[in-house]
Amino acid sequence: MAFYQKMGVVFKGSSVTAFRDLPDDLPFLFSPRFEPYTEFNRYMAYKATGSWPSQNSWIAAAQAYRHFLSWMEGAGLEWDEVRFRHLVNFRDSLVQSGLKSSSVNNRLVFVHQFYKWVANIGVVGAFSFNFNDLKVTDRVQQGMVKFLEKEEAVKFIRSFEYVFKDSFVCRQNSLMATIMLSVGLRRAEVVTLSIDKIPVFDPSRKFQYSEILGKGNKFRAVMWPSQVLSSIEKFITYYRRPLVEQFESGVDGYADKNDLFLSTKTGQIYHPNSVDSFFRKVSKASGIKCTPHMLRHTYATYWLKVNGVTDSNVIRLRNLLGHSHADTTFDYVHTMERLVFHDESSDWANDVAEKVGL
Repeated sequence: MAFYQKMGVVFKGSSVTAFRDLPDDLPFLFSPRFEPYTEFNRYMAYKATGSWPSQNSWIAAAQAYRHFLSWMEGAGLEWDEVRFRHLVNFRDSLVQSGLKSSSVNNRLVFVHQFYKWVANIGVVGAFSFNFNDLKVTDRVQQGMVKFLEKEEAVKFIRSFEYVFKDSFVCRQNSLMATIMLSVGLRRAEVVTLSIDKIPVFDPSRKFQYSEILGKGNKFRAVMWPSQVLSSIEKFITYYRRPLVEQFESGVDGYADKNDLFLSTKTGQIYHPNSVDSFFRKVSKASGIKCTPHMLRHTYATYWLKVNGVTDSNVIRLRNLLGHSHADTTFDYVHTMERLVFHDESSDWANDVAEKVGL
């Protein structure tokens, strides 16, 4: 276990002026073999002679670093091997130990500040996150997100065939659910999709990107599997267009507003509450309890499992999902550990669309 000792007084007789000027009670950190943790001690000395004039700050920092170094020892890590995902694991270990959120965040502040400093002086690479991505929130304490195994999610969507007798309703509802599962869109983002914002299907490409307007009126890029784009193209041609023509011929002043999904009663934009309603209906009929957001969770969980847990992939997934904080995205790292994973292809989203049968 790492430990710290008040070492400032030891340096009073040093020939090095900087050492002689260290506060008497400044704690330094050592390994169980009494080897100093050089970079942490450099940082302690740097802060103690600068922005940490209080002895309370020295002790609190030393305790936080001692705890962190001991945790790293148990995890088999060196301090300069640590990445954001490791800091998240450290945070979760503090939460699980029963510490209050304020105590956990106080320790994380010191650790985050240290890594920011060593990145600034070029000792380690830059970290692409801020403290808000790391700190304890209510979401961290709530636990795992709910998702479905891929085959179960596919079975749920295929159940639409015998729940909805109207071919247009069945096709439209199935496509909305498939987009949530294969692209990771929120319910409100799906019902407000505009045809002119969706890429034109290109059979030579497995994936295409487009920008959508998401939560908080923020634009983000999303990745569309070719199978989904092909399904959308067929839906527009064979299902949506006849419905629009029907309303154009029968309703005075009707004008197609370019929304992808339409109400069969009004020809206007599909209401988000209607999505919740048909999900409840299918859940009851199929015996598979599923909400729109569970399909988004399933997409994120599988995406991370297939592509691997690295800092860059977590940030990439964060951008695809439109999360404000990486902390939210990291929920899927823990969720992924519960996944019964078979030989999934790296092209699982297209595989989903194909199995759904659209």
